[in-house]
Amino acid sequence: SAGSDQERFVAACIRAARLYKGEYLEGCYYDWALLTRNRVEVRMQETLSQLIRVLCERNRWTEVLEFSQQLLELEPCSQEAHLALMKGHLALGAPEQTLRQYEACRVTLQKELQLEPSSAILEMRQRALMSVG
Repeated sequence: SAGSDQERFVAACIRAARLYKGEYLEGCYYDWALLTRNRVEVRMQETLSQLIRVLCERNRWTEVLEFSQQLLELEPCSQEAHLALMKGHLALGAPEQTLRQYEACRVTLQKELQLEPSSAILEMRQRALMSVG
């Protein structure tokens, strides 16, 4: 059934994400190693991205936090990862963490890309502000 297919997909993604231990042959700069490293990293980012979307839909917030954090380690400017972390913290009753994540996102985007956070991120910040105090 479709449900069990998706469960298998989620389980496989989680296994892959937890097996990933950083750069492929870190410190090796042969062309073939660089190409493979890049390919593996891009594939891991895509996997984490899909996984986070499914976990958010299923309200599996603890895992959303784990894998969003992992995605940010690979791609510090991922607004998708910042947003998922903010949602997760808010859903788990930690609006202050949501606001801290917003600030980390804002600073990173400004420093690295001279960008402002997306409207979805600003909206999540507003929701967090309304649940503080």
